[in-house]
Order: sequence, then structure tokens, then C-alpha cells
Amino acid sequence: MGLPMTAPYRAGSLALLLMLALPVRADSPQTVTVPCARTDKACAFQKSLTHKVRTVEFWEAVRSRPLAERMGAAPPELVEYMNLDVIQLGIPTTPRAPVLTPDFVADVQTAVEGIPAKIRKLLDRRLAGIWFVEEIGGTGFSDIVRWGAGQGIGFIVLDPRQLMDRRANEWASWKENTPFRSDSRFTIEAIIAEEQDNNRVGAIRYILLHELAHVLATQGGIHPRWDRPAGHELRIGTYPFHALSWKWDEKLGHVSLFDVTFPDRPKVRYYFGANLDGARMLEAYRWLATTNFPTLYAATNPGDDFAESFVSYVHTVLMKRPWAIRILDGGKPAFTYTACWDQPRCAEKRKLLEGIIAGR
Repeated sequence: MGLPMTAPYRAGSLALLLMLALPVRADSPQTVTVPCARTDKACAFQKSLTHKVRTVEFWEAVRSRPLAERMGAAPPELVEYMNLDVIQLGIPTTPRAPVLTPDFVADVQTAVEGIPAKIRKLLDRRLAGIWFVEEIGGTGFSDIVRWGAGQGIGFIVLDPRQLMDRRANEWASWKENTPFRSDSRFTIEAIIAEEQDNNRVGAIRYILLHELAHVLATQGGIHPRWDRPAGHELRIGTYPFHALSWKWDEKLGHVSLFDVTFPDRPKVRYYFGANLDGARMLEAYRWLATTNFPTLYAATNPGDDFAESFVSYVHTVLMKRPWAIRILDGGKPAFTYTACWDQPRCAEKRKLLEGIIAGR
């Protein structure tokens, strides 16, 4: 997904670039014709594999630009690609181009500038851009243009509708409640910002760090590629980070090393289709504390294991910001799950993360 390269991308401040790229009227959205029926997953999968946004040529004009100049509202090609993505995944949304406000654009700029310089530098040549699409079936999305022999290039899509009116802790709490069915007794309160910093910028920055981790993973050697059969990938290469938490089963696919002690893990699903009763929150997080997964989202699959580990480490260790999940029972704290980077259970992952960030 990205910006169509039919015209030069003008230099300037991020705020100006985004405002120039955005639609200016809510009643004049881009018209996108999707080449597959809403129920045709096979068609959507095939069209996605050969889509133009997954070609290097589509991105050539912006790859040399500074990071702050590789952002904008979604062109038709990007919206089409996101529609294909939700169709093949069976997500009941219809992605469309956004209409953003100047204050939201300014918050995105502040969020990017707040990412540690060493992280921005690490990803500079691997990130093709950050683009905005509504109703993508989650808060953020990332995909690859090319991946192999250290030549990975990735791009990020954010859904502004999920962020427009949510501060950092409110967004994080909403997200962490989504795997569980609504319960009159149990709920989750997530803390990723101190009260004085509890704003929309914090939510955007946290989401960006998660998606940037997916882009970083395109350098290879971290976990199996998500665009190829995992069994094949695991047979032809070794993935030290993956091996800390996962194994491959020919029938079941990726299986966590902790499924015996965390039997509910395969049922964890974020955003759509909560599979766990709210009454299972307390037990799920107590099980999670016996694993090396830093967050519950990390336990869902190898790709998000790395992304969640990366954002958790950068957020809490490098940026020294708070992170905690509080399970409330009748509105009162019953259990608190905190970042694991000073705990023995996450020591091996921390060592690998530090090496990756240092470029080793």
C-alpha cells in the first residue's frame, strides 16, 4: 500500500504534506471498485499477491525521502488493496479513504518525532511509508513489498477512526478488552501513559512502534515470512526469536511452547470475534505470566510476538514509559500484569531484541 507514483511528492513539513494529500470534503470520498465479491476469499487472496502496491516500482519515488515525508492519506490503489485484505480474512468492514483534521495530522507528526532516534534510523531505509485508511479491521496494518536477503521493504496503514477520540490509556484499554466477551464483573484497564502524557499522541506512537516492528522483521532471521507457507520457511532456515516461544506442527501450524500451561492461548483473538468469556481474564493473565510473552497479543502468533516484544521493550526500557494491565473484579484491582524485561522469563528475548536494535 502506498502513494501512487504518478507525480512528484513535494517536500515540506509533515503537516503540510498530509493536508495537501487529504480529501477536503467528507461528502466527496474516493470511489474504489474492488475486483472481487465480498464473499470471494480466493479471489481476494490471488489479487493481493500480484497487486501493484506490492511492487518496488510503486514506491521508487518516495524511498529516498526523509521518513516524515513518506506519509499521506490513502490513494485508490491502497484502499483497493485493503478491501482485498479484509475480504480474504472475512472481516466485516469496508475500507475507505479518510478525511483527517489538521489537529490529528499534527499529533501524528509529534508521535513520529517522539520515537527514539536510533529506532527511526534503524527503519529509515526499510519503511516505504505510513498511510491512512478507515475501517481496516483493526488499528494498524503492515505488509511487505519485498522480503529476502536483507532487502525487505515494508509499509504501514493506520485507521484514524480508531484514534480520533481515544487517548493512550483509553485506546489500550479498549484493545486489551477485545479478546473477551463483555462481562458485568471483570474488565481490563490498560496503562501505557502517565496521566500528564495520556493523550492521542501516545496511542499513535505505540501503534506505530508495533507496526514498525513488522517492517523491521523483513530483514529476515526473526520469524518466518508471513507471505509464504511457514512449514517451508522453518525447514529452510533458523529463527532464534521464533524458537524461544514457538514450534511448527504440520497439522496445527504455529504452536506455542506454552500451550500446555496456557490452554486458552489458541482462542485469543483481538478486535473481532472475542472467543473468551470475560470471566477468563484473570486466569488468562495468570497463565500468561508463566510464559515469555510480554503481552497477551504477543501470544497470538509469531509475527505479533515479535512486534509486541519490540514495542513493549522500546516503550518501557528505552523510553521509560509505564505499561501495565490491571484486571478489575467489580471495579477493584484483582491482578496486575507488568512489563517482563527485568524478569528471568523474558531475559533471552531481551538479549535478542537488544542485538537487533544495535544492528548485530
